[in-house]
Order: sequence, then C-alpha cells, then structure tokens
Amino acid sequence: MTAEYITALREAGITDLRVKDLVELRNHGVDPEFAGRIREVFPDVRVKDIRELAIHNIDPEYVAEVREVFPDVTVKQLVEFGIHGIEAHDVSQLRAALPDITTRQIVEFGIHGIEPDYVIAMREYFPNLSPREIVELGIHGIEPESVAGLRNIFPSMSAKEIVEFGIHGIEPEYVAALHTNLPEMSTKEIVEFGIHGIEPEYVAALRTAFPAISAREITKYGVHGLDPDYAATIREALPEMDLREITQLGVQNIPAESVARLTREMAERGYTGLRAKDIAAMYHQDFDPAFVDEVKRIGFDVLPLRQLIELWAYNVDERYVEDVRESGRPNVTVEELIQLRRTERRDFERQMERLHRELRDLDFADIVNADQLVDLMALGVDLDELRAVREADPDLTLRELIRQRRAERHDPEDDER
Repeated sequence: MTAEYITALREAGITDLRVKDLVELRNHGVDPEFAGRIREVFPDVRVKDIRELAIHNIDPEYVAEVREVFPDVTVKQLVEFGIHGIEAHDVSQLRAALPDITTRQIVEFGIHGIEPDYVIAMREYFPNLSPREIVELGIHGIEPESVAGLRNIFPSMSAKEIVEFGIHGIEPEYVAALHTNLPEMSTKEIVEFGIHGIEPEYVAALRTAFPAISAREITKYGVHGLDPDYAATIREALPEMDLREITQLGVQNIPAESVARLTREMAERGYTGLRAKDIAAMYHQDFDPAFVDEVKRIGFDVLPLRQLIELWAYNVDERYVEDVRESGRPNVTVEELIQLRRTERRDFERQMERLHRELRDLDFADIVNADQLVDLMALGVDLDELRAVREADPDLTLRELIRQRRAERHDPEDDER
C-alpha cells in the first residue's frame, strides 16, 4: 500500500476509507480512476461495492446506462446482470418492450438466453404477454416463426396452448397435416395425438375406413397401437361394427382374419349381427362354427349364441347328449346339460386337488403336473395303492408308476409324461 495509491483514491473522490477498505481495493487491483468514475455515476455506492463491481468487470459506463433505465438498481442487481452476461442495451430494450419488467425478471431472461428481439417478436402475436409467459415460451424453444404457423391454423390460440405444444414437441407442420385430415380438431386433441405418437398418415388411413371418425375415437384406437388396416379389414366383414368394438377386439389380440372367418361361417348358419363380445367369446374358446350343425342334429335348433358357446366350452357333444338321454333323461334341456357338465367339472377338479395334495404328502421325487394327475385318475390309482407303492419302493417316480400301470393294462401307448 503506497501513499500515492491513497492520494489517488482521495483525488478521485473516495474519501470514506478505512484501512480494511484500502487493503481490499489494492488486493483486487481496483484502479483509483475506476473507483472515482463509479462514484460519479453511482454517488451512494460504498467502497466495498466498488470492489464487487471491479471483481465482476462491471465498468462505469455499464452502471450509468443501467441506472438510466433503473434508477433504483442496487449493486447486487448490477452484479447479477454482469454474471449472466446481460448487456446494458438489452436492459434498455427490455424495459422499453416491457415497462413493468423487474430486474429479477431480466436476470431470468438472461439465464434462459431470451433476447430483446425475441420478446418484441412474441409481443407482436401476444401484446399482453407477461415476462413469465415469455420465459415459458423460451424455455421450450418456441420460436416466433412457430407461433406464426400455429396461429395461421388456430388464430385464437393462447400462449399457454403453444407452450403445451412445445412441451410435447408438436411442430406446426405436424399440426397442419392433422388439421387437413381433421379440420374440427381442437388444440387439446392435437396434444393427445402428440402424446400418443399418432401420425397424420395414421389419421388419414382411419378416415378412409371411417369417414365420420372423431379425434377422440382415433386417440382411443391409437393408444393401443392398433393398425388402421386391422380396422379396415374388420369393417369390411362387419360394416355395422363401430370403432369402439373393433378396438375391443384389437386389444384382445384377435386377428382380423379370425374375426372375418367367424363372422362369415356363423352367418352361413343364421347367426348375423355379431358383436365384438360375441366374437371374442368364440375366439377365446376356440369355437368351431361347425358345432352349430352338430347341435342341430342333437335336436336343439337355433340356440342363443351364449348357450352354443357354453355347450362347446363344456364339451357337450352329440355322444354326451345321447348318453344322458339313454340314462333316463330323454327330455333333458340345454341348461340342464350345461349344469351337469359344470357339476362333473367341479367334481373332477376337486378330485384333482385332493390327489395332488396326497401325492405331495407322499413326497414323490418328480414334479406333479396336471397330465400326471389325469393319467393316475384314468388308470384308477387310488390313495391306498399310492401308499403301498411308496412303502415298497420309496424311489419310484410318478412317471415310472404310470408306465407300470399302463403295461399291466397292456396299453400300447407309451406316453412320456
């Protein structure tokens, strides 16, 4: 610290000096001329503030220009401007474009790289656009050209809606292509399309098959990733079926060819106007339309489809019905046949569960599966026999036991189960 340095500071008008202040100014290389010029443009500035401005390379001219726009600006705010590279002329332009803008908002603009030209251009489309809305637009990379393109399609589109488009990466070209296919679309519906990746070509294909289709219907169909050709094929087979029902079939992975075949073969047998739930029930039960002919031969003509599918599912075939009739029930009804089969199935399942528990308790070495259980029941192997076998040969497996019993019956089938 030299006397010359202290004298120079005093001559520059910096007279309120303490030893600590002198040391800090000197240590940071603050030039007395710089300090004096800062004091000229900012009379109330403190010595430690001069040091802060010098550290951040904020020169007197910058301070003077900013204070013309913001007379009450603080040193802290000036430093923030400097840290974020905000030019003095940018501050002036932003204040001119947005008279009520605050220094804090200008800093936020600087953080997000929002230039005055961007603000001016956006305000042409939205005269009342707030600084917060401008930041939202800038953050999501929405350019004035994009706004122009979108407002050509939706003249009353709000800044909030445009931001939502930006969030989901929806470009004006995408919007224009969708609008060509669905002129009545709303901005909310376009966002839904964008979220689910529904392309304009997809919309065009569905509109070909369903000219009156709505955006909501397209969204519900597209959410499941179903192909437009799928809908077109089913619509050709079932002209009265709407897209909602076609979607139900697609969600269940029912091939369009199966839908067309079942529809055609059932129509040949008098069953027309099938709904999606009817086709789904037949498909999942692997229903054969030829079963209708068999049921008619049994003596049940024109049954409701529900009963047909239940008869098929419970394996009520021609031979079974004959056996029931011969057992003393010549007038047995369809519902009675179905109930008989239900009872038989429940009894069989209970026997299977009981046998499975017994085998598990006997600790057979191999895994007990459904096929083995069925084989044991068909061969008439009961619990007493299983216990006796286990005591005689603890290492015997179920597979070996089944082979032995088949051999004893002279069964030619050697099924590896």
